[in-house]
Amino acid sequence: MTVRKVPTAEFPTINDALVVSAPYDTIRVGEGNFSEALTINIDGLRIIGAGKGKTIIDGQTLGASDGITINNQLVTIENLTVQNFKGTGIFVNFQNNIVHKVQVINNEIGIELNNGSRNMVFECDINGNVGDGIISRRGNTFIMHCKLINNKSNGLLVESNVSKNLIFCCVAEQNTKNGFFVGGRLCYVFSNAAIKNGDNGFSDSITSFENIYAFNKSLDNMMNGFLIDSEVTLFDNVSKNNVLNGISAMNGVTRIIKNHVSNNKKAGIQVGSNENVIDRNFVKNNKEAGVHIAGDETAVRSNCIRGNNPDILLEESIMDSTFAENDCETSIPQGLCEENDIINVQKGKSIQQAVNGAEDGFQINVNEGIFHEQVNIPISKQRLRIVGSGRCKTILDGTNIEGDGITISSRLNSLENLTVQNFGVNGVNIEEDFNTLEKIQSKNNIEDGFMITEDVSFFNHCEAIMNGRNGFNGEDTNYFIKCKANKNQSHGFIVVDCNIFLFNEAKNNILNGFSFNDEHICIENCAIDNRANGFLSRFDDNLWFLNKAIGNSLNGIEVNEIDHIIWGNVCNKNQSNGVELTGFNNRVLKNICQMNKDNGIKVIEILQPEVNTIIDQNCIENNGEAGIIIEDSTIDFFGIRSNCLSGNNPDIQNNSLEDNNMSIDENKCNTSIPDGLCEGICELKKFYKR
Repeated sequence: MTVRKVPTAEFPTINDALVVSAPYDTIRVGEGNFSEALTINIDGLRIIGAGKGKTIIDGQTLGASDGITINNQLVTIENLTVQNFKGTGIFVNFQNNIVHKVQVINNEIGIELNNGSRNMVFECDINGNVGDGIISRRGNTFIMHCKLINNKSNGLLVESNVSKNLIFCCVAEQNTKNGFFVGGRLCYVFSNAAIKNGDNGFSDSITSFENIYAFNKSLDNMMNGFLIDSEVTLFDNVSKNNVLNGISAMNGVTRIIKNHVSNNKKAGIQVGSNENVIDRNFVKNNKEAGVHIAGDETAVRSNCIRGNNPDILLEESIMDSTFAENDCETSIPQGLCEENDIINVQKGKSIQQAVNGAEDGFQINVNEGIFHEQVNIPISKQRLRIVGSGRCKTILDGTNIEGDGITISSRLNSLENLTVQNFGVNGVNIEEDFNTLEKIQSKNNIEDGFMITEDVSFFNHCEAIMNGRNGFNGEDTNYFIKCKANKNQSHGFIVVDCNIFLFNEAKNNILNGFSFNDEHICIENCAIDNRANGFLSRFDDNLWFLNKAIGNSLNGIEVNEIDHIIWGNVCNKNQSNGVELTGFNNRVLKNICQMNKDNGIKVIEILQPEVNTIIDQNCIENNGEAGIIIEDSTIDFFGIRSNCLSGNNPDIQNNSLEDNNMSIDENKCNTSIPDGLCEGICELKKFYKR
């Protein structure tokens, strides 16, 4: 139970404090310049400075060395600057570490995530380094809210064969090469900005596939806004004023949907290989073609393409492209703006007959009405787009029909704007990958609202309501954005591995709101009034970030197994615990846990007594039992640090009989078992209001 302060007479340098530190200790470093390199071989250590530009670790006089090397897990580096090292500023050589609010400037490389997965770099400034700002060499890495400016190579480099990196809300500006170079696969690139970089704003490599780019901005870069490889999804991005193309997709099987692409010096959107979907984009005032098609089997539908030269360019010898409902004026060859590969389905007619008669890439528009039929998109039909007139207007009704409502057995299809209800099995059954569903409502079906047995499908603004089993039942690697799963008879969302959840809601389901296996990313979702847990993890490696779990009948968040990050969530008014941990290697930081019937945060020994868990900087108030409880007497290897607790019974309860390899420090609270764990009083914060 030790906090060491630097500089003091006892510890004039950080290394003086480091050499006597034990697992889960804290080193607090005041303002000043520290000409030293640090190597951390201690689990759970915190090194916390006085702020960026105030606590400075400087390598100017040290020769060739790295600034901070991390060789153990659960280390936190926070609130300081690392500069002028001839090696890497921060070299991370193990798993499950946090680099937070750190400035890394003028080093050979900024931050190198060399070994170990599930490292988190959050709210850092990585500027002016001689090489790359950040290099990621391992999967399951989280790089969030960082600024990567004026580095002499790439702002961020994800190396080839690296998978499942999350890049979220970062800015890469005026880097000599690419803003973001994503050489890996299955990487998730959301809500970033690439501005005035020397090469591309966002770039894949020839080894990349199945990456997703959504809600990003790429502006004023010296090459392409987005240069991407194969099997990539681009959704709702902005690409403007780049010297080459706005979006250049070179190797096919791409979904380019709802992007804003304008004022680029060459083409707006360019595809160079086969099997592409280009739907609902705004493509305006690019110097060359608005949409340049150099690959077979490309569907171009419902785009606004104006002021380009020409608006659509279809290269000679390209085959099997389709066009529908594009708002444009010029094309090569002529007539593509007027071409409408559409089948209209009126009330009383058959959607399935339209599917049977459609060629690949056709659009099927379905009028308002109730259609008593099943629809199957067979493996022989691809790139179809079925568009209803709106949820609760175009209704596929399965009363007295056994089987699924809509079955999708091929790839790159789109369903939009309709309701599927009352079927004998599932509302929608997706049996192939790379499909897109937007504004689909699936309700009152006997089994699942959406059954997803393949990967890389994209769900936006879909609803699963009052189904007999689960709302959404999925396998691996699907994307759920702004969907709702309410009043289903089992789980709201239940998925296997590697799914992404952004801004979804699960409410009033009979079991869990969200139920996961491994490697999920869950950001800003709501789980409200479900009759089991709000969020349940059955296995490993999940990220919960800024979610809300309120009024659920069991726990707000329950995690089993290992290697989870629970950061910035609100867990209030649940009937059991706010957060319950039953595994090890977990990080629980900056959460709000208020007015839960049992404990705010509960740690239980199930897998092993060495829980290797940190519980830091949480706000825990007015829970019925303990604010934080270490349940079992044999639990060891943990840190409870810098939390604010008030009105719990008690605020901290440590039942562990171990006295080594643990730390309970700097907690502001009133009551504890045993006595003496509180250091000052927590100022009461406003409760979260439902």
